Amino acid sequence: RDFDSWAEQGNTGWSYKDVLPYFKKSEDNLQVENMDADYHGVGGLLPVSIFPYQPPLAMDILKAGQELGQRVGDLNGKYHDGFAIAQTTSKNGTRYSASRAFLRPANNRPNLHIMLNTTAARVLVDPAKKQAYGVEVITGDGQKQKILARKEVVVSGGAVNSPQLLLLSGIGPKEDLQKVGVPLVHHLPGVGRNLHNHVAFRISFYTNSTATSDLNWATAMQYMLNRDGVMSSTGLSQTTAMIKTKFANASEDHPDIQIFFGGYLARCSKTGEIGEIQGTLKNGVPPRRMITITPTVLHPKSTGYLVLKNNDPLSYPLIFGKYLTDPFDVATLIEGIKFSLKIPKTKALKKYGITLNETPIKGCEGKKFGSDDYWECAVRRNTAAENHQAGSCKMGPEQDSSAVVDPELRVYGIKNLRVMDASVMPRVTSGNTNAPIIMIAEKGSDMIKKKWLAQ
Repeated sequence: RDFDSWAEQGNTGWSYKDVLPYFKKSEDNLQVENMDADYHGVGGLLPVSIFPYQPPLAMDILKAGQELGQRVGDLNGKYHDGFAIAQTTSKNGTRYSASRAFLRPANNRPNLHIMLNTTAARVLVDPAKKQAYGVEVITGDGQKQKILARKEVVVSGGAVNSPQLLLLSGIGPKEDLQKVGVPLVHHLPGVGRNLHNHVAFRISFYTNSTATSDLNWATAMQYMLNRDGVMSSTGLSQTTAMIKTKFANASEDHPDIQIFFGGYLARCSKTGEIGEIQGTLKNGVPPRRMITITPTVLHPKSTGYLVLKNNDPLSYPLIFGKYLTDPFDVATLIEGIKFSLKIPKTKALKKYGITLNETPIKGCEGKKFGSDDYWECAVRRNTAAENHQAGSCKMGPEQDSSAVVDPELRVYGIKNLRVMDASVMPRVTSGNTNAPIIMIAEKGSDMIKKKWLAQ
């Protein structure tokens, strides 16, 4: 539904049918026989699998989900609601970054040069032709260097750094550029606007087990020898759920809340002792292990923006997230909290003795704990943002005055300049953004090859 929505906004070629082949292109699903195979790829550069180890509580959370009427299955398959142990970009209990999967195999190519400790300062643009011809960078020792491009410049700095780089290059809202003394090259009002993110609230719980250190010499050897055990896992955070609140369209497969779970991470034993207690005793009683349940708004209506602090490329931009400024996001998040509170009360989790941490959020002590008023106060004062920023170089048709790039990811008004990252998403996807960003890169690279190989 996310990608069909992009296409409906005038982004031809970005429907789900159009983008699915690019998701599959990079994927090497190592457990495809256990997944919805029609929606996954094999043989790509990026290994995808479930971690070898899951704590028992993770599996029981799936049973709790079923008890609450939710399906259990592949959330990246035919259906997108329910509970799951998520697949990750990993192989044999080891995480794979995009760098490891894509760059390392290409390290020795003569046409690839990676500059470390280097910051892109601005895109070089011929103001008369309005054509990009290179990039100015600042090296680790503070020296400026110009790198010229024979064909195109591709900006892939992410939802914060890509708009920042365009602004530093004189591409953006003219009034913002004037304030910081950047010469205007091209007035493009949408640069830095439409910035949005998945916003969450972490709920903490106590369990009836003692907080102990799982990571010791024995578990370390288990990982080194067999790539198994607690070190081959991220504890409960591999468990997730997608649900529909009362605000979601019941007839659509389009959940509006994602739930993340946290806890049972492998923590180091200071002495190497097996079962070493974490924390300090209180009145002779050891601390209890804690877990978190984190509902997250998948379709935020609140949008923010970013501007330059000054014209120094090494300065951070000013980011105005404006999270939860739309009341609908607050209402949706509260519904996510209410569902999350049902999970520990299921029969499947009874044996863990999970109890809610009812310590009031600072500033909300005057509200009745557990009421909608309390939760609204809590989410506003203790807002958790996922690292899923998107939208700040929005893709859209030419008639959309807020669009920064066209459906070919070309920056409006500037020749030979594209943006390829989460910043081009008109609306953030309903879930983690890693795979969609890789898809954008795969599709974008095909666009570049199509243009230049034909000439």
